[in-house]
Amino acid sequence: MLLFIIRTTILLLFAKVLPYWDWTYIYEQDCLIENPYYVDLTMTKEDCKVCKKLKKVEVFGNISQEEIAQDFLFQDIPVVVDDAIDSWAAKEKFNVAGILKVHVFPVIDFLLIFIYFFFIHRNSQILNSLKL
Repeated sequence: MLLFIIRTTILLLFAKVLPYWDWTYIYEQDCLIENPYYVDLTMTKEDCKVCKKLKKVEVFGNISQEEIAQDFLFQDIPVVVDDAIDSWAAKEKFNVAGILKVHVFPVIDFLLIFIYFFFIHRNSQILNSLKL
């Protein structure tokens, strides 16, 4: 809970600084952190030789990785696997409920905390101090 309050406070501070800082140089960059392992792979005419005589792309389902590698990838033959992501855990993690849990619910939590401390808790202290 404390971490959430700290994180939200930092985000609010950044939101206050946003109009006063020139962000254009960051906005126009492709990447903020240089990756030493990045290689810019541009297509050449030699890359097109593989597909030049290609008439159709095979579509498979329920095929093993070994079969794909041996029969297609090592021979530079394009293939579409239509059920490749059915067993991925990411399909269950990255859905609307997961996005709401990570991005929306913390904002709602912050608003509820804000309302409590600045309206309910503060007013109850004022009312208690007025009681004689």
